[in-house]
Amino acid sequence: MVNSNNEYLESQVLTAPPYELHRMVVDAAIRHARRAEEALARRDYETSYFSLNSARDCVNELIVGLDRDRAPDLVDRLRALFVFVHRRLVEGDLYHDPRRIRDAIQILEMHRDTWCQLIERLREEQTSYQDDVNESSQDYHGHDGYDRYDGEGVSWLT
Repeated sequence: MVNSNNEYLESQVLTAPPYELHRMVVDAAIRHARRAEEALARRDYETSYFSLNSARDCVNELIVGLDRDRAPDLVDRLRALFVFVHRRLVEGDLYHDPRRIRDAIQILEMHRDTWCQLIERLREEQTSYQDDVNESSQDYHGHDGYDRYDGEGVSWLT
């Protein structure tokens, strides 16, 4: 069962577009941070430590994955946000403070919600654009997409 789960996850990662990979890393950071928060509540410091390490690794991936060439101002703000999240995870581990971990989780959850809204909006715009392309293609070719010869002038078929 574990092997098939790993294969499924590997397949998802290898075939996902970059925006989905970003969401997957954010989800993993949230999942690991929650696990750490729960472990801290039980005073299971070992589990908390390893879970926070995983959460911090995910946040590091988010930072490294930012492309400053595309939108420098936005990337700088996101980088600062992710550095703050990382710092809260470190402090939560250092001081065994679930409140600091909760701060990091809340920020990651807000980022995830915003990211998902952005993805949905981009999908809608892409669908709208594709519909426009298909409609203009139909206007040019006729309803079934094939050129017609009406007996006058030159047909595209000759």
